[in-house]
Amino acid sequence: MKHQSYSADASLHPYVLHYSFVEMNEYDEFSHDHKLFALGQQFLVFVLSGTLACQPQHHAPFELPKASVVGPFSSRHTTHATGKVRAVIVHLNTYGSYRLLGLSMDTVVNYYRDLQVIEPITWQQTWQRLAFCTTDEKAVHILNDTLKHTMSLHLKSLKKVDEMVEYIGALKGNIDVITMAKHFKTSRHTIERQFLEVTGLTPHMYSRIFRFNNTMLQFHQLHTPAWRNVLQVCGYPNAALFVKDFYYFGANHAKTPAKKSLPSTQISSRKIHKLAQAMYPPVSQVVFG
Repeated sequence: MKHQSYSADASLHPYVLHYSFVEMNEYDEFSHDHKLFALGQQFLVFVLSGTLACQPQHHAPFELPKASVVGPFSSRHTTHATGKVRAVIVHLNTYGSYRLLGLSMDTVVNYYRDLQVIEPITWQQTWQRLAFCTTDEKAVHILNDTLKHTMSLHLKSLKKVDEMVEYIGALKGNIDVITMAKHFKTSRHTIERQFLEVTGLTPHMYSRIFRFNNTMLQFHQLHTPAWRNVLQVCGYPNAALFVKDFYYFGANHAKTPAKKSLPSTQISSRKIHKLAQAMYPPVSQVVFG
């Protein structure tokens, strides 16, 4: 699989994290240690050739249309490619779709929406321009221009959800929604409704994903077999809670064992580092002037 990453225009930050240009043949995440779609994030996906399908845990597989909003995934999932696939993936932050597209994320059912249904002319033209683009640099300029244009059309307030995301990060994902509601001087119901509308996740689920992603990033960077020592630094009060998250969010090779055979704090550092590698593969990022 070929995977090249490019920086987005600075004016699109923090909503657009980066762009990925992917080429692959008969790709299946069961047999490859590289996850295309991260937990808790949103993506704009343009499938330029071939077929790309996703299957979240306990969910029927679905084929992505030519241009779509995908995510956020809140459990482990796999991606399958059929034929020679060329795709452009726009990696968004937690509230990127809401800000750039004006899309209420609580309306995104079954993990995706067809962009050509939301705004047919804009996204059909964008797909066509990307499909016939001759260089990655030109494609990046097309994406920058399109997203800056859509952002100028959608001026929805983030309803302090960006501040809530920072609050959760500062507390390392250890939040109580009632305490959070008091901090933002509103009700628990309002916090949960606004957070779901803007991000597609509840505050509790986002916090859980944030803590798990941050922990796996630390494992990936530190390469330490003493994994329990990392947990407290990353906000886990105990190892049992991390093990539960590992099997819920984790790679598909880490299938949940039967409850009777799984000690509450037992897991190998090899499994942890294998998943960390899949979540954070080495990809170079290019910046065009």
